[in-house]
Amino acid sequence: MKRLIEINDELERAVFLSVYHSRQQQQWRLLARWVLMLKHVLRVSSNRLIFLSLLLPGLLVWFFIYLKGARADYNLLVHEQILEKGFIRKLIWPNV
Repeated sequence: MKRLIEINDELERAVFLSVYHSRQQQQWRLLARWVLMLKHVLRVSSNRLIFLSLLLPGLLVWFFIYLKGARADYNLLVHEQILEKGFIRKLIWPNV
């Protein structure tokens, strides 16, 4: 699957952008953002979550770190790509 920066042909770029900006692709990218955020937040164990909830300022920093990881995954797996059916599985288990 090609990314926008890999396309040099003007016609191919125009077709890519028309599909990329379609309503379905926008909805899928929004869903991908939420799935990646949830994936990164749920990686923590319950004992660790209780400990962190006692340290509220630390919890906020922790949350932003996990969101940064979700943003990095979004840029790697979703940004400037046309998503296909089954993309949720690839977001959760990218190496399978």
